[in-house]
Amino acid sequence: MTDLPEALLAVRAAKRVAPGVPVVATMTFDPTPRGIFTVMGVTPARAAAALGRSRRRRRRCELRERDRAMVAVVAELAQHAVVPLAVRPNAGLPRLVDGVLAWPETPEFFAIRLPRSSRPARG
Repeated sequence: MTDLPEALLAVRAAKRVAPGVPVVATMTFDPTPRGIFTVMGVTPARAAAALGRSRRRRRRCELRERDRAMVAVVAELAQHAVVPLAVRPNAGLPRLVDGVLAWPETPEFFAIRLPRSSRPARG
């Protein structure tokens, strides 16, 4: 989602319809010359604060741009998070390679770029 009031309404509706079922709110952010925002102007910090107050189990973000922006959004969300984070970066912008669409970013691509402290524990 890109609109925070709409995301909050969706969380409330999901909780009302299915109490006890975990709810994950997803926001999409884009890097801009002024910083990182949704297309509706919501910052990761504002989304984290508002969605954290809604007592959702998890917040998730998706980015449409490069890995540096993803790491920046995750770092900002983590600073303000009061619930666990779930991050789902996309595979970058597709490129035409030998007549076939290919996405350049692989799981390994993201793994080597994430700060060690933000990587999930294995076990």
